[in-house]
Amino acid sequence: MMKTNKKELIKDLKNPRAIIPNLLSTSRMFAPLVIPPLVISGNIPLVLLATTAFLSTDFLDGKIARAFNGQTKLGQLLDQISDKVCSIGLLLALIPSIPLTIVPLALESTIALINIKASTKEHKGDGKSTQCGRLKMWPLSISIISGYSMLLSSSIIFEVLTHLSILTTAALEVVNIKEYYELSKSKDDEEKIKATNQVAENQKQKTKNNQKQKDITYTEITEYIQQCPSISELNEIKEIISSETTIQPKEKTKQKKR
Repeated sequence: MMKTNKKELIKDLKNPRAIIPNLLSTSRMFAPLVIPPLVISGNIPLVLLATTAFLSTDFLDGKIARAFNGQTKLGQLLDQISDKVCSIGLLLALIPSIPLTIVPLALESTIALINIKASTKEHKGDGKSTQCGRLKMWPLSISIISGYSMLLSSSIIFEVLTHLSILTTAALEVVNIKEYYELSKSKDDEEKIKATNQVAENQKQKTKNNQKQKDITYTEITEYIQQCPSISELNEIKEIISSETTIQPKEKTKQKKR
């Protein structure tokens, strides 16, 4: 999850080329509100159609955005939020019937928390998914579609496909979490190195400024010495000044006597 300011989001919202991709991404947020009621109705074809349609938007929004040059930070943000709302909501509804779905649900929730935490830091959350993150969406989508099909059909095919896809999704989610951790650690190391280099550069600049000041002072002293009269002339000036200071008190005492 990336960090953006309000001005960028408002500007992206007004981009006409990004309207269709953004609508497709946003539509996935409504999947947890639509699909479970359809399952209760018992309409298998409609459940399969709706589930496939919602999950397919995850692959269509990016392609359409690239085709129409409508890639925006708002679109990336909507895509990430919609993915988590859709997957977590649909998996949550499957837990009573398929307890194994709690594994990908917990891992997907962990990934969502990592993204939220990353979005609070300037150097994290660049809006780009990892390769494993994009790959896991396929078995995750299959597990959700076959899982809801399993609720409406007693076919062993749906049961086997659901459990295999859930285990595959969980394995890829573990790798994805590891990738995010390593990426976060490398970014932290880069920031530490950058901060250390900045401190060293500041110290170097400070030393350079001090040396420059010393050079200026030395130059001024040298010029002053060069402009000064000889030592004998300085002694004569000193004698004149001292004699004037002795004469002035004597004149003051004479004035008092008068």
